[in-house]
Amino acid sequence: MNMDKTGSDSAVNDIDKDAIHIVVRETIDKTQQLLQKAKDQVEKSLDIFVSTAAQYLGPVIGIYASTFTRLNCSSIDEFLDLFKRHFNDMGVQDLYDELIESESDWDTWLKTIDSRLKEQVASEIAVGIPAPLNLTLTDAKTSQQCSLQDFVSEESLVMVFLRHSA
Repeated sequence: MNMDKTGSDSAVNDIDKDAIHIVVRETIDKTQQLLQKAKDQVEKSLDIFVSTAAQYLGPVIGIYASTFTRLNCSSIDEFLDLFKRHFNDMGVQDLYDELIESESDWDTWLKTIDSRLKEQVASEIAVGIPAPLNLTLTDAKTSQQCSLQDFVSEESLVMVFLRHSA
């Protein structure tokens, strides 16, 4: 890795504003297309979206990984430094604003989905209501399905549901 006088990777410094425009434009377009597909699926069925969310959310990671690779960035700081170095260009400023707006669109939409899911669960679960023993659970690693009943015995059952947000 070649470092310049500031300690930055010189490969990052070699990226010009045209490359930033091309790569980041593709990133915005691809992530917005995924967002629209996800929104369309939720309109059809929130439950199906929840069970297939990885097909919408997972690719965003790949899109950003590709963006970082193509722009020779190994961290978010290096990525942001690219914008800083070219921020005197109005096109780069506008592109940065679009990228932030695109990320905000995702954040806002996911918060809306989260709220809908919380409302749905809150209306279904309360103290004293029998557990939904026929509830289908899916092992995240193996994709094997089982029911909550499979875990119930004559002894008490304590379950902790964790939610992972990358």
